[in-house]
Amino acid sequence: MSDSLCNNPIAIRACILNDVLRRKSIEKSFGDLCKVIGYQRMSFADFKYWFDRFSGGNYELEDEKSAPSKVLEFSNLPVDVIDIIVKNLKLKEQLILRKVCKQLRDIVDDQKTFPLKYIEIGCADNYIFCQFDNKNVFYVDGTWEKPDPYYYSHFRDFKVIRSNDYVKTACTDLDFVLKNSNLHLDRFDFVYTRFINTRKGDEKQERAKQNFESVKSILKSMDRKLVVKQFELRDSELEVMLDILPFIKPGTLEYIEIFRSRNQMDWNVNGESYEIIKLVNMEQWKQATEVYCRYAFEYFQQEHFAHFKRVGFYEWSIYPRLLVAFRNLFLIPLSNITRCHVDTKDGFMLDDIDIEYYGRLVGQPAPPLDQYGITRHYDIPGTTDYLEFNLRDRMEDMTIKKKSRLTD
Repeated sequence: MSDSLCNNPIAIRACILNDVLRRKSIEKSFGDLCKVIGYQRMSFADFKYWFDRFSGGNYELEDEKSAPSKVLEFSNLPVDVIDIIVKNLKLKEQLILRKVCKQLRDIVDDQKTFPLKYIEIGCADNYIFCQFDNKNVFYVDGTWEKPDPYYYSHFRDFKVIRSNDYVKTACTDLDFVLKNSNLHLDRFDFVYTRFINTRKGDEKQERAKQNFESVKSILKSMDRKLVVKQFELRDSELEVMLDILPFIKPGTLEYIEIFRSRNQMDWNVNGESYEIIKLVNMEQWKQATEVYCRYAFEYFQQEHFAHFKRVGFYEWSIYPRLLVAFRNLFLIPLSNITRCHVDTKDGFMLDDIDIEYYGRLVGQPAPPLDQYGITRHYDIPGTTDYLEFNLRDRMEDMTIKKKSRLTD
């Protein structure tokens, strides 16, 4: 590689261009290059000329003075140089490079690997938000000022891309990312900002819906399903889950997280709604091994969770009836659940528990697992298995594990 660089000034300039696209400082870029080609091959003045030229947006690799009649194309570089440049670009840099010309776009799109493991997409009335790994981007129009409180409190470092047609700009980037056949995500989060206190048909509500439909149209146009291990939906309505979940490949999806707004009151309790029934009959739901539900446990039937190995919930508090309901998840026929974890906002209502009555229902006292917990063992009838309850009042959470007395 060093020989091809030393004997090819165009290849050296391509490396400088790569560093510019990656926003590497001029000092570090020059030092890194000299470590490869030697400190006598290029003066800092010559290096600075090309670094400043590329930084100004001129990406031509041939100097007009030395070859006014011919512009060297990027594809004329040695193959190993092109591969190294593109493979080392992060997603943001690839998005920039593929907008230069069709030839570069084809080179980027043909890469066999894809530098991305996490995506979050957020749709609101006046922006589309995307997080690509740890890079946060707001696609906005010219009047937009700053993120709403949710994003502003969570992301202090973000890039703003302004455009009169910001939806088209966002969808162009998302189209490239989501349709890449080499995209394999560890996690995919989707946020659809609803306006609970506004009426249906409100202008903000309608704009948010239009932005959501624009993003959904990309998913609908795909010729394959997304390969995702973990998926979280933060939204107040199940319809959005039903819209997005079908675009994720069943079997590869291991973990599902549902975030129901605690202010949303139109869910039907006890798993009797059409949306709940449709959700739990999807292959994505059936083949996942873990689920986490926020403020939603009592809106499902217990049988809906039986196939999962691990379940988790977030509730306002744990009170006696809910404590027994969590226990019963392990007792329903054909239950595969081995672990249940419950986080709470307000902790336990232990004062409401009749120790003799509820103590018998969740087991006998056992040595505490830690200094914060109350531990009980419940023998599962007709088996050698038992449930280990660990209620940590100070930590405001609870864990139930299924164990066997034959292996303890």
